[in-house]
Amino acid sequence: MNIRAVDINKSFGNQIVLSNWNCSIPEKETTCLMGQSGCGKTTFFRILLGLTYPDSGKILGLEKQMISAVFQENRLCKYLNALKNVHLVCRDREISREYLEEVFEKVGLDRNDLIKPVSELSGGMQRRVAIVRALIPESTFVLMDEPFRGLDAENKRRVVECILEFTEGKTLLVSTHDIRDVESLHAKLIMMGS
Repeated sequence: MNIRAVDINKSFGNQIVLSNWNCSIPEKETTCLMGQSGCGKTTFFRILLGLTYPDSGKILGLEKQMISAVFQENRLCKYLNALKNVHLVCRDREISREYLEEVFEKVGLDRNDLIKPVSELSGGMQRRVAIVRALIPESTFVLMDEPFRGLDAENKRRVVECILEFTEGKTLLVSTHDIRDVESLHAKLIMMGS
């Protein structure tokens, strides 16, 4: 079942962010959301995650979804290492250290990187930890708000491959400012604010 936004309106004070916003996010496919800064992409993500409520309108199709997310900010527990940051979101699921090391290696992080507090990692490394943290849990719907920010070309390539592998058969929604991401993720495109 597709996830649908129906006549979503959201304002903050006198600023209208979303006005009668409608879209359909295809089930088990990848969709990229593009639009100028300030057009409401992050607000829409927050509504999908239940962190913000629309002033009116509704979201259909979320009832049975298990959601994971990458936010614009990494939102890591900075005093914990990468492995512990991932274990925090895995609930009761047992995931071996060896498996996590293999996954992190796919995005270009080695064993030495994984045992340091994430506060000691570079911004790009922290971003990759946040991405792995969203890919590992059992989920049916993955939201990624500008996931490639701060990644160089090689690390972005690795991350894209990992995302494609781990979201196969899932619904994936990615906000981006780069039209090339639509092609690399084999995604459908939804434009906001146009």
